[in-house]
Amino acid sequence: MIRTSLRTAALLSIATSLAGCDHWLARRETISPQAGDAVAWNRAIHTIDPWPAASANTTIPTSGRRIATVIERYEQGPREDGEAFADSPLNAAPTAP
Repeated sequence: MIRTSLRTAALLSIATSLAGCDHWLARRETISPQAGDAVAWNRAIHTIDPWPAASANTTIPTSGRRIATVIERYEQGPREDGEAFADSPLNAAPTAP
């Protein structure tokens, strides 16, 4: 009986002392420990877009045929006669699509 009382008292004192260690939860940036990334999400949503408006323009004035030719020549490797880019389509005048 005394042994059970001592064990209960010891467990109760340990539990009471550990209960004081959860004050760090109140200092977190989240609403609750289960909130996850809600605060980071809200910060990201309310951040002004740092990119300029012109960066949304994805129409780049170039010829896809010229780019495909250059990629094929790059994959073939250097020419045997030593001239790598003498007749390259990049030397031609730029054309709009």
